[in-house]
This record gives sequence, structure tokens and C-alpha cells, in this order.
Amino acid sequence: MEVLNGAGDAGAAARVTAALREAGFDVKTYGNADRYDHERTLVLNRSGRPGAAQAVAAALGGVDVELRPDPELYLDATVILGADWHSRLSPPVP
Repeated sequence: MEVLNGAGDAGAAARVTAALREAGFDVKTYGNADRYDHERTLVLNRSGRPGAAQAVAAALGGVDVELRPDPELYLDATVILGADWHSRLSPPVP
């Protein structure tokens, strides 16, 4: 899985990556999304296997999942953090 900061908040992807790793998820990379105007956090299903993306979405409080397969990424999921990312962590980040 990868975590991409689509909110523009410094350190957001690193913080969510740490939380997901602590929860047992294998986050391979994190960084910035192609833009910073994402309103909502979203999980992209990259492998076509719904279980992996759904588990990540559930861990983030039930965010939406979109099917966007990309076999060249060799990932099950991409998390794109939106402006609501603070509330997706438990406990929420102020």
C-alpha cells in the first residue's frame, strides 16, 4: 500500500503511514499526491482484490473505496488523504 498526501498538510502522509503500520498494515511508500485539493480521504483498490482495500478503508473509519486497478504499481491499495484526514486517525489528530 501507499499513502499520498492530497490535503497539503505537512507530515500528513507520514503520520497516517505510522498509524497504519502500527495497526498492522504494510505501507511500502508515502509521499505527496498530484494535487492538494482533495476534500475527502479515499482508498483506491489497485489490485482488484476487494478485501485489502476494504480493510484499509475500515481502519480509516469507513472511507470510500474506488476500483482503479494498476498492476504496474504492485500494490493492493493507495490511500489519498483529503482535508478530513485528521478525523480518520484514532484518536483524532488536532
